[in-house]
Amino acid sequence: DRGDAMVSHPIGPKWKAVDGLEGDAFVGGTVLNPTECSDMVAAVEQSICGNWTTSRHYAVPTTDVPVFTIPKLLTWFNLQLEQTIFPALCNLYEISGRLRM
Repeated sequence: DRGDAMVSHPIGPKWKAVDGLEGDAFVGGTVLNPTECSDMVAAVEQSICGNWTTSRHYAVPTTDVPVFTIPKLLTWFNLQLEQTIFPALCNLYEISGRLRM
């Protein structure tokens, strides 16, 4: 049972399973570099000049911006997927091989 276990991530943070979700959801420490995240938010805000999208999601309205519309953000995000997010998912869910979108 992984419910109460802390799972080691190959990059560093520890993950704790969310109670009641049978090990299907986890909470971790800092996964992405906070400074890089702040830099990306600033790049997005500068790029969109306040023009956030609000109609992309019919069922769940959000205020957001498509990642692919900002090249700097897309490059950074793809790197995070490859180096941090996908390895964490593989480790947490015991998936071997390479994840891709």
